[in-house]
Amino acid sequence: MKIRIAYILIFLAALSACKKDDIESFPHILKFSGISKKGDVRVYINAGAELKDKVAIRKYLANWKTLDDDNKPYNSNVITFTNKDSITFGKFDLKYSVQRKKDQYLFYSEYPLFIGFENIVDPYVLYTSEIVHVDQTSGYPSRRKDVRVAYGNNSNLKLSILQYKIVRSNGNSYSMAMGYVFNEFSTSNLNSLKQGDTLAVQEYTINYRK
Repeated sequence: MKIRIAYILIFLAALSACKKDDIESFPHILKFSGISKKGDVRVYINAGAELKDKVAIRKYLANWKTLDDDNKPYNSNVITFTNKDSITFGKFDLKYSVQRKKDQYLFYSEYPLFIGFENIVDPYVLYTSEIVHVDQTSGYPSRRKDVRVAYGNNSNLKLSILQYKIVRSNGNSYSMAMGYVFNEFSTSNLNSLKQGDTLAVQEYTINYRK
């Protein structure tokens, strides 16, 4: 009898989980419910060595403003499922296709976008799409689809975001870029960092609920 009751409880729990994951009508809107940090900020230098000197890290991050509920990414208040295979972010009309594997969602913009400052952080993000090369004589940069990643279900999603600051200095030139991408950090290309390069990364999740 106890075994039968246990099976019934497991069945009811599974049924409840399925209902939470069902989308009954469209548009299906998930609202911003907060930002959470994933670990601590990490700083990398020449050949991908991780910087551990806390004084040096604080100095490097002097003008770094972390993301939080009051300083959240632009246009991140809602995610809208226009149908089961398509979503939009915030008030933007640009649609993203939905590819789901269990609790992971990959979102691809419906058409390629011009690659801007994000290009500098490309080697250090986990998910990208194929670059669409443009005739160099056109004066336009290359393009590719924007890729974003989230985890959860259709009622509760955690969208990944990677904040970065990267400085490149070789004595003759200096460049610095800061920003964020809706992606995850990849360590596979850290050895491409050269003498004078410094990369800081902080990962977050943006939480959305029905």
